[in-house]
Amino acid sequence: MYIFDPSKTKTIPMNQKFTFTLIAVCIIYLSQSNALLAVSTESYLLNGPLENSVLPVDTPKKKPAPAPAAAPAALITFPLSAKNKLSLSGYTQARYVYNLLDGVKTNTFDVRRARVDLRGNIGAKWAYRTQIDFAPTTRVLDATVSYTANPYLRVTAGQQKIAFSLENIVSSPLMESINRSQVVEAMVSRSTDVISQSGGNNNGRDIGVQVSGGIPIAVDSTSKRNVFEYYLGVYNGNGINKGDNNVDKDFAGRFLVMPIKGLQIGGSFYKGQGSYGTDIALEKKRDRFGGEVYYYTKRFSFKAEYIAGTDDTISKGGYYAQLAAFALPDKLQFLVKYDSYDANTDKDDNISTIYTIGLNYMPTSWAKLQLAYDMKKEQADEQTKNDQLQVMLQLGF
Repeated sequence: MYIFDPSKTKTIPMNQKFTFTLIAVCIIYLSQSNALLAVSTESYLLNGPLENSVLPVDTPKKKPAPAPAAAPAALITFPLSAKNKLSLSGYTQARYVYNLLDGVKTNTFDVRRARVDLRGNIGAKWAYRTQIDFAPTTRVLDATVSYTANPYLRVTAGQQKIAFSLENIVSSPLMESINRSQVVEAMVSRSTDVISQSGGNNNGRDIGVQVSGGIPIAVDSTSKRNVFEYYLGVYNGNGINKGDNNVDKDFAGRFLVMPIKGLQIGGSFYKGQGSYGTDIALEKKRDRFGGEVYYYTKRFSFKAEYIAGTDDTISKGGYYAQLAAFALPDKLQFLVKYDSYDANTDKDDNISTIYTIGLNYMPTSWAKLQLAYDMKKEQADEQTKNDQLQVMLQLGF
């Protein structure tokens, strides 16, 4: 028996009928499956998978979404507000120095200081400070936290100025003279102090804890002023940015009385043991004491200070007196200063004296131009000429 095939115009044997019929059924089934897959896929792409839907067997199932990560622990923050205050300030001092030496005259430009000062309060009682100097090298000067219990007690911990000497405490941009006195540089942890000989200028600072406070009285219904202030500190005694180099701690104190407005009279002490000099394994005495007086009005100021002490077995001491006055209120200021220092009081003819004449011009509250001429005299049979002229421009923010 034969069946007619119109596409091939030939007869097909009966035994092939079943084969063609099976192929036709498979084609119809696959067409319907593809249509279902297309519809299901379009619905999945547009609407996402339904919770109870069943995807075609040849479509990969979507992996379950990973569980959300745990939220990080909340940080304790102190947003700025009326109680939480933050201030950023700084200044740069660019200087020209002309040295009038016998036979040779030298001059140079330098950056004396370039500092950034960050201060803030956390609430009414806590405060912090970080000050960095970028000249001549980058280093941290101040890094403190403090707690003020009341006007009579404040505790400050960290790297800070030691509680000794009037001129040491005054901030550099507020000084009338360009340079500090010889005795302050030599005996208050500054450029020529014995502990600065190996590690550089400690800028009158050390690492430790200080307590301070004052006794205020009412001036009028809206203001008060202190009639007494005290500062007591315990320090490493080894300068800034380094730990102690012995087992002893150094102690310092400064006490001030203000009997009338504008007048300040005080005294300081410092008692310590230092590992310095050629034999650093041997601890040596490093003691100081001093007295100060400061009187100021809106247009006039006078300050004087005497400091003496002992480094190991060498006694030393010195003093200065300075007078400054405004020719133009808050604009043009003149000053004269007498500065005497004896690096070893047991030696004769050992005193170094500097006479300073200066001029300060402040065109704005953030700018100051200073001019100073230092006439230097040493006790010696032959006097060496080593005077110095300085011009310094200070800009702050």
